[in-house]
Amino acid sequence: MKKDELLSVCRRQETLLEEARRLLSEKQRLLEQLLSGTSANEAAMQELRETNTLLSHENGELRERCAELRDSLDALERQSETRIERLNEAWRTSCATWAAEWSERWSALSTSLRTLEAASGISSSGLSDSWPASNRDASPRPSDPLADPDDCEQIVTEFVAGLMNDLEKTLTG
Repeated sequence: MKKDELLSVCRRQETLLEEARRLLSEKQRLLEQLLSGTSANEAAMQELRETNTLLSHENGELRERCAELRDSLDALERQSETRIERLNEAWRTSCATWAAEWSERWSALSTSLRTLEAASGISSSGLSDSWPASNRDASPRPSDPLADPDDCEQIVTEFVAGLMNDLEKTLTG
């Protein structure tokens, strides 16, 4: 081979070598970018793992707290039901007591009225005809003006006081 041919081959190899260096440099740059991206991805993944661990821990605590609150709510509901039952029973008892007292006092007032009518000789013919019918169930009607208003007020006042007393005892008991 001649010298010119050798120089031509050398230049060509040098060009190819330059092209290979340029390609290698480009590949090296791309590899560094990939490594940098991989490193950033690993850091982000580690951060996500740590966040996930924290959230899992918080979730466990919240589940426990939720269970405690649910138990507390159930206990409060049971207490409320018990209290309502006691109040209802106290109300029924007070109403029954009041009804018995009302009947007793109404009978006493009726007897007093009859005694007064008999003693004074007053005949309330219109009233005496309806009196046994209205007194049969021992409960007054709003149209019967036979009872003394002060006695009625006293009966109602005592009933309300007794009812309040029963309800207070039930609430504190």
